[in-house]
Amino acid sequence: MPLTLWDRVAVLYEVCLICSATLIPNLRAILAQPSLLLHPTTLKSVLFSNVWAFMAPSIDQLGREVKESLIRPNAFGLVLDIGAGQYSSRCRCVYLTRIPDAYTCWAYLSPRTWSYTQVPR
Repeated sequence: MPLTLWDRVAVLYEVCLICSATLIPNLRAILAQPSLLLHPTTLKSVLFSNVWAFMAPSIDQLGREVKESLIRPNAFGLVLDIGAGQYSSRCRCVYLTRIPDAYTCWAYLSPRTWSYTQVPR
């Protein structure tokens, strides 16, 4: 199905919103550590961590019903959170609080090393 004009405008609006919301945190990160400009991979990780921090609460809320229906009945014993990122503590608190005895351990695995500081110990 091709994108309508309204879909294209909506995408452009979202991109502008994300850019404006993350501009200040991104500039702060670059000013605090100017050498980031010489390391594009690290810079990308910092920039996208700010984008994700802005977008994650909305995305989490939109997918809440599906996540609850999948996580609550199936989480028991050792729970492995793949791609944990910085919002896994929120996921654990929101979706497993009503079944505290269902799981014994929550393990995180994420390929994004910059997100490790955001995951609780």
